[in-house]
Amino acid sequence: MLTPREPPSMQQPMNLKEHWNHVYQTKAHDDVSWYQSRPARSLQLIETSGAGKQEGIIDVGGGASLLVDFLLDAEDRIQDFRHSESA
Repeated sequence: MLTPREPPSMQQPMNLKEHWNHVYQTKAHDDVSWYQSRPARSLQLIETSGAGKQEGIIDVGGGASLLVDFLLDAEDRIQDFRHSESA
């Protein structure tokens, strides 16, 4: 009679620190499953939240996130538009 085996991850305790160190040391920032070249959902949530330009936004666990780049780019485009209106 065959007895069910535990999945490999259950056969020995996983050291999470070693696991994540290995992931970050061996994969490029854009080669992980959570990477987004454009953080569309976050940008949409920020826009629909009604948060003003002076509001603080915390990108928890952002790592190599491009969210701040997109927010700054949007702010630059707004400033350029305002500047061109006054000219």
